[in-house]
Amino acid sequence: MDNALPEWRDLLGERATVDTTAHNRNLTEFPDRKIHSVLRPVSRAEVQEIIAVAARHRVPLYPVSTGRNWGLGSALPVMDGCAVVDLRLMNRILEINTDLRYAVVEPGVTQRQLADALAGGPCMLNVTGSGADTSVVGNVLERGVGVLGPRTRDLRALEAVLATGEIVRTGHWSTGDVPEWHQFPPGVGPDVTGLFVQSGFGIVTAAVVGLHPRQPVELALVGSREADLVRHVDLLRLLRESQLFRDRIEINAVDDPRLAGLPTGAGNWSTWVALWGEPPVVSVLRDALDKRFADVTYYRDDVSAPAPVRTRFRKLAGDPGDEYVSAMAGRPTNAVTIDEDMSFPGFVCALPAVPFTGRHVRQVVSLARSVDVEVGARAHLTFNSVSEYGLEGFLRVPFDRRVEAEVAAAHRWVLLTQDRLAANGFRPTRTSVEHMYHASGHTGFALTLKQAVDPLDLISPGRYLPAR
Repeated sequence: MDNALPEWRDLLGERATVDTTAHNRNLTEFPDRKIHSVLRPVSRAEVQEIIAVAARHRVPLYPVSTGRNWGLGSALPVMDGCAVVDLRLMNRILEINTDLRYAVVEPGVTQRQLADALAGGPCMLNVTGSGADTSVVGNVLERGVGVLGPRTRDLRALEAVLATGEIVRTGHWSTGDVPEWHQFPPGVGPDVTGLFVQSGFGIVTAAVVGLHPRQPVELALVGSREADLVRHVDLLRLLRESQLFRDRIEINAVDDPRLAGLPTGAGNWSTWVALWGEPPVVSVLRDALDKRFADVTYYRDDVSAPAPVRTRFRKLAGDPGDEYVSAMAGRPTNAVTIDEDMSFPGFVCALPAVPFTGRHVRQVVSLARSVDVEVGARAHLTFNSVSEYGLEGFLRVPFDRRVEAEVAAAHRWVLLTQDRLAANGFRPTRTSVEHMYHASGHTGFALTLKQAVDPLDLISPGRYLPAR
């Protein structure tokens, strides 16, 4: 294995290192991995060379975009022995097309970088609640959910390097110099773009990300008591099914720190609903909410609005920020440093796929609360709509990283919660590197594909598929 490093150093110089301290540090306090080395390419050609060396010396590779996969392991590989391919220096915006609403970006491009490039124009990015300096591509490939819904919906095509060194471009993305408009993402024949999402089939070196038109929007905050939660969720689903409202509808327990400073009355749950459109359209949407819910507060984008409301409006306008990260800490925070900042609270999370019904939400809440009691923790609970029939649960436990007992309790909470949710039919949408989930009805087929494109199991062994 050690023979690989001199070759990588010949290729990358100081961008190949055995100093793995930064990549082991993670705010979730998962145990260190034995990382072979850290490699920082600046081009697709260097990625191809890195893979060639890895194949010769049988060193597995674990690519990360910016490594800020907070709550799920940050930059940690799933397994020991990998060389981390850190892609943050591949940070070029290759194209922006505002007519057909897409951007072509490398994996190191951050939310802030792309949002700044779009500022003042007709298009915006579907941003997440995570920090401004997180990777756009990395979050898309992990099936992240933005304020405008699942980000995989925005994925039109991608470019990846296989373990053989072959370059694959999906959809109608030509490998030549002919301009491509990415107006028909499936391409022709089998649609293979999704094969590179949550997988180790290749190292993604660029992606075509759909953008969204800027539109007027108002906000509604809909309250519910605990006893009315089932009815509350069922009414929200009926509104979503009607196509009057879009994802994401976000249902939060009111102890969520991101709601701090908002009047919540006597309710136990607060739901964000965006009302998109010109005033006549918004008037219709208000009527639809008022007919179904007794506790609705409406907001316009105004400097007098509470801070969480202003933050929400900024994100709905495609402006990322660190406000939610700071809310977790209870103070202004530089999100770039939170893995190293031991005063920043750690957190673990479980992210189950939940049917969009009140009965199922109630079942998940009850399961999470029972584990809370068992381990002595208190989870913050959120449910984000990802379609008219599905929600993604975002269940997380904060803890003091400096207190060993709190770390242990949080880790036990996420293990028990994920296992019990799965046993009751709630399979995860994403998992951490420490609790990677491998069971599905297509695992055997996916392993066959992995064997065909990566016979040495070089790329991301153990990531959502059992390592060979």
